[in-house]
Amino acid sequence: MWSLTSNRNAMSGHIQVNVDATIRETQTLIRKIEAVLAEKFRIGHVPIQVEDDDHPHNKEMFGMDRNWDH
Repeated sequence: MWSLTSNRNAMSGHIQVNVDATIRETQTLIRKIEAVLAEKFRIGHVPIQVEDDDHPHNKEMFGMDRNWDH
């Protein structure tokens, strides 16, 4: 996440979806994520990279080795 100006925040992110997810399902998920980020964190620009569950990750690099409580 970074600030574009004092009133404008941006971030980029990755989401991992099931390999069987359709484009429509993925776009719906992206819109929901964008809405939450805008409402709760005032983040207005969010490029999101979509990957399927077959994509290899370095779990430590992305914090995926942690048990996050939401």
